[in-house]
Amino acid sequence: MRQRLSVFALVMVWATPAATVAQDSVMMVAPPGTTERTLGLLYDANMRPLRESVVPTGAGESVPEVRTYREVRQSASQAELRANARLWGIGASGATGSSQSVGYIRAISLERVLQTPRDLRAPAPEQLPRGAAYYVSRVYFGRMFELRITGTRRSVEADVRILAYGGGGSSTSQSTQTEGYTLGLHPRGDRLQAMAADTPDEILEHFTSDERAVPILIELEALRPTSLAEQSESPPRQGQARYEIQVTRLSFPARKPSGAAWDAFGGAPDMQVTFIQDGQVLRRVTARRNTYTMDFTDAPLGRLVSVSTEHPLVVRFTDIDVAAHDPAGQATVTSLHDGENVVVSNVGARVVLRAVSR
Repeated sequence: MRQRLSVFALVMVWATPAATVAQDSVMMVAPPGTTERTLGLLYDANMRPLRESVVPTGAGESVPEVRTYREVRQSASQAELRANARLWGIGASGATGSSQSVGYIRAISLERVLQTPRDLRAPAPEQLPRGAAYYVSRVYFGRMFELRITGTRRSVEADVRILAYGGGGSSTSQSTQTEGYTLGLHPRGDRLQAMAADTPDEILEHFTSDERAVPILIELEALRPTSLAEQSESPPRQGQARYEIQVTRLSFPARKPSGAAWDAFGGAPDMQVTFIQDGQVLRRVTARRNTYTMDFTDAPLGRLVSVSTEHPLVVRFTDIDVAAHDPAGQATVTSLHDGENVVVSNVGARVVLRAVSR
């Protein structure tokens, strides 16, 4: 059941989305009416849904991901703000004299993720509708309660800290509005105190949940010719070996190059590594959330790859915070060998690749 709950009424400051800026991926609360058929739905650059889809009905891969966690964000990106504008009731116009922001605290009980299949072929650009810029790459099913704070960036950051870590404290500013939004997860008693629950056990203790899991979040990914799946393999370059590559381990350093923690409140990163060659995204591999190291048993690049100085493999590391992604450096690979290849970014993030020549 979807329900809006007013926590306390303060003066609303309308947010005006900035000019459109391309972003690799954007997370948003599942809009009303989201179903399994939402997977593959196209969106334009202003985060408005289009009618067409790039995924045939029933073609998604359902992956179990059973976990309970809390997510705290000091501020949302402009792309995320646009994506959630109508759902959150944030005006798309209105005079504002300072930078606007949205922060939120989410209690999430996740059951499964429906994602686009690996072998899905991206349509040719001329086959896409005019204005298509994103597609729904994942639909998350479970239960969620979100406490949302809207206002100036400084006041939002202050309120998020108090409400997330100070229990049932009151707002610090008269320029923010705080609301609750429930998708099958309902706080017991004081909603603000419930949002301070941190561990899975505490969250389950402070919330009741509906029996049936529902769509709670969707992820939009930028639409590029190779972003849905790898196109047909190119012929081998003369004299160059081609390798089948598996990602076996991904790890990040303990802190950012600046010395700050990866997460805004001191937590571990949400690691992702992206492989790019000749301007095309070959594969993105994402680790489980809030971890510094993860081993993989089934993370192939999905095609045979040959590398050289003229055609290097660019490996880009990212902490994929929902609010704003943090770069973790990149590396350029110009040669490979059979066995393990360790690739290290300029800031110390590393990925281990197992290569087999074919």
